[in-house]
Amino acid sequence: MVITYMLVYLYARATREQARYATVTGKGFRPRQIDLRRWKYVALGGISLYVGLQVVLPAFVLIWSSLLDGYRPPTDWALLGHVSLKAFGRVLDDQRFSVCPAVTL
Repeated sequence: MVITYMLVYLYARATREQARYATVTGKGFRPRQIDLRRWKYVALGGISLYVGLQVVLPAFVLIWSSLLDGYRPPTDWALLGHVSLKAFGRVLDDQRFSVCPAVTL
């Protein structure tokens, strides 16, 4: 406790004059909009590509591999016949993943 009080005292002493260095902002700041004109579709395409590569594609691969017995790249339409929810059933039936270990179903 003594160490904590000493550190709090030192922090308060070191920051007691911080108000002198504060940056004042307020009504004078107005964000500026940039008119992209013809480039707005290029910007939209770039943002869509980025979101697709960073969010949608990894989520798709995660869901795809959870629906198959083992990992297989999504390269063939024939793999759609192997898609199932068996893996989720195995997890729910496993006693190690039970919500209430004392209760057996």
